[in-house]
Amino acid sequence: MLRLYLGDDRVSMEAAVGAVAARLDPAVATTNLTRLDGASVDLRELVATCQSLPFLGGLRIVVVQRLQERLKALPRDAVSELARALEAMPPTTELILLEPEQRGDGSGHPLYRLAHKQGEVRSFTLAAQGDVSDWIRGRAAKLEMEIAYDAADELHRRVGDDAIRIQSEIEKLSAYCLEDKRIELKHVRELVAPSLESSIFDLVDAIGRREAAKALRLAQELLLRQGEPAARLLAMVGRQFRLLIMAKDLQLTRTPPAQMASQLETPAWLVRRLLEQGQHFTPPELVRALERVLYADQAAKGGSTLGEAAVVLQLVAELTAPG
Repeated sequence: MLRLYLGDDRVSMEAAVGAVAARLDPAVATTNLTRLDGASVDLRELVATCQSLPFLGGLRIVVVQRLQERLKALPRDAVSELARALEAMPPTTELILLEPEQRGDGSGHPLYRLAHKQGEVRSFTLAAQGDVSDWIRGRAAKLEMEIAYDAADELHRRVGDDAIRIQSEIEKLSAYCLEDKRIELKHVRELVAPSLESSIFDLVDAIGRREAAKALRLAQELLLRQGEPAARLLAMVGRQFRLLIMAKDLQLTRTPPAQMASQLETPAWLVRRLLEQGQHFTPPELVRALERVLYADQAAKGGSTLGEAAVVLQLVAELTAPG
């Protein structure tokens, strides 16, 4: 059987793999479970592994991660040959393809038809939960913990859609709050460090609201306390303004948010935040802000006498100055 699992909810995806692997005889599980990297695996080795009978009978499970891009780069004939070889797998083989970067129904995968015909195609996406915060509360409940609504929202804001990191942070918070069995907002703020992307959002929010003191504090926090290189910080701020410009353009053409997410190649929650943030800027302001970021980047790379950190702080001061 060929199983195609795709989506960004890697926690649920790995749980599904574990459910299949639980069918293995524990005595030979190590021998009959093989994990391969799709980017580097020899396809002949993959076929040979899948066509091999399991040790001492039972079941053989082959898990391959990120094979799609590799197959898309191959000639169509080579992909067809691989599909025919995998179609001839013995019924004792379970081939599981994991595509954590892929969204949608999986129909674009070169092996989709085979999986749909003789196996299964499953989507594991945080967005499928309806609300990522609901998913977070569900994961906490599995650990017999309760997490406050605002705490779940803040955890998502700080971590983003990285399901593996979310799960790790929930486990850490659960251990910390074990006595009370409840995770509050203060615990998330105390224990969960914001991701760089989340910090950039906060910085651009402060810039958009012309909150100079807050924006400068956030920039200093990133540069001095968190040790982010000025070049990386400028690149992230530039990326944020480019996304805001594109989101604003799509909004003006009445593009639905779901379609925006596809065109911007970003998760739905990020589109929502871009639209909220874009309300603080007019299109000309966004263009001027991006131009200033590019000038600052050139100055930092050109060895400005101010120093890289000072270049960033000067940029923030300019962007928050009254219009």
